[in-house]
Amino acid sequence: MGSVFIQSVDRAFKILEYISKNNSAGISEMSRNLDINKSTVFGLVKTLEKLGYVAQNNTDDKYMLTYKFYILSSRFVDNLPIINIAKPYLKMLNNKYGETIHLVVSTEDSAIYIDKFSGLKSITVSTNVGDKRPLHCTGVGKAILSLRTDEEILEYADKFGLEAFTKNTITNKFKLIEEAEKIRERGYSIDDEETQYDLYCIATSIELDETEYAISVSMPKFRVNDEIKKNIIKDLLNIKDKIIKKLD
Repeated sequence: MGSVFIQSVDRAFKILEYISKNNSAGISEMSRNLDINKSTVFGLVKTLEKLGYVAQNNTDDKYMLTYKFYILSSRFVDNLPIINIAKPYLKMLNNKYGETIHLVVSTEDSAIYIDKFSGLKSITVSTNVGDKRPLHCTGVGKAILSLRTDEEILEYADKFGLEAFTKNTITNKFKLIEEAEKIRERGYSIDDEETQYDLYCIATSIELDETEYAISVSMPKFRVNDEIKKNIIKDLLNIKDKIIKKLD
């Protein structure tokens, strides 16, 4: 039997993804930018509204996603075995260093935060569970890329590009391959103001059943010193081994 493709389902998901990316959107805007007939967009949006997945904003008549997506995503994340196993270790790191701790899972082009413990100090890292970040410039992202072959890293760079966020961002695909090799050798990655200035992150990757995860400690750069860095790296690598053993 050949592959099945239902165009209306494809269009409905394109609409949902567009609204998600832009926070809200109107019928005409989606029709124009998605190249879908306006009446078709209207019918699909009204169906999604009736099902409770989008709602219309009374102030500008644009449509937004509803809490139903949060419920669906929360159930998905809660069912990931790594969440419950990693959580006490993430909490331990949070208590020990007082910094922001992340657990992420990868997609083809991004790292998605699936758990977070906020920093306990006055200046913290602003992120939310569900946020996406590029792979080539984040600590967790580069740790994940180090799990891939050089050919896969080149494919990632060619397909998605290497956008510069600061002067420290790696924008050359061959330098990214060199960086991945260093990460493989030492077991951890560093984001030294590559995503945003004044942000420093140390991360390590975990691969389980062909799914790529990473855990990280993020902090303002002014709080980093050699002793703290050494201790965080030691703890991250130790926690990585413990999580893998518990999940095997």
